[in-house]
Amino acid sequence: MHDFGLLVERLVARFGLWKVATTPFAVVPIFVAFGLVVGARFAAFIGVVAAFSTCLVVIVALGAQVRRERRLRAGLDRAVMRLTDTIYLEATTASYVWERWREETTVSRNGDTVIKQWRTLRVNPGATLRVIWVGQTQTAGHVSDYQRRHLRVDAYDFSQKQGNIEVGVQYDVATVWLPREQALVMYLCLDQPLSAGQTMNVLVVWKWPGMYRELLAGGKDEMSITRKRADARRIDVGLTFDKSCRLTRKMRILPLNGCARPAQNLNDDGSLDIAVTYGPSNVPEIVGFILDNKP
Repeated sequence: MHDFGLLVERLVARFGLWKVATTPFAVVPIFVAFGLVVGARFAAFIGVVAAFSTCLVVIVALGAQVRRERRLRAGLDRAVMRLTDTIYLEATTASYVWERWREETTVSRNGDTVIKQWRTLRVNPGATLRVIWVGQTQTAGHVSDYQRRHLRVDAYDFSQKQGNIEVGVQYDVATVWLPREQALVMYLCLDQPLSAGQTMNVLVVWKWPGMYRELLAGGKDEMSITRKRADARRIDVGLTFDKSCRLTRKMRILPLNGCARPAQNLNDDGSLDIAVTYGPSNVPEIVGFILDNKP
């Protein structure tokens, strides 16, 4: 049965589900031509039964394939989770400091969000940096399966000269989903470890569908940045709700403890800009603000 299931999977992959399921209807006329089946009604009955049986086998085979893929993915997730715990426990001290962190967030219709984080780090004295890990969390509403399938994070090198930013190569990254926290964590393993005093520029781009849908629907949400152990010299935050969000007024804003109050501007085209800078010294471990869009 296992071998037959694999055969069905290969046939579906090569010819498509529709062709495999309707093959019995193409075979029945051949039986009629050779006199193996007599009568149009009986031939149609044979075709329907054969097609139903074929579809049933295809469904069973594909179901088995889905279960195998889920087991494989679950095993990979467990392996990555162990890696996550190991990295977290080993990083008892900060090996680098964020010299500059500029975050640009754009929210569009249905709360679809793109976050660009331009980060510059410097390795601390006596430290060696082999891996960078960053995360992003949805704080309001449940993350659906659709969101999970379309959620994406990428990382790039970048350089800055005379005010111009040039995006360079894309890094290979690994990700792990933390369901309880509704967070996606990205790991960037360096091909060549960085030594004390060396710097690195990394652009992290998050594409998160529906991230702020609860807020746009008239709710509350939190825009926050939590730095894990590493200090930050300065963090600049820019948040834009474009005109497709159809906002008609400014939002109520509550800064988190120890944080500056953001400035906001409602533009003529209906877009809303929110901006704030934390630093250049005494940047709290958690910075950000709560947004309230209730009527």
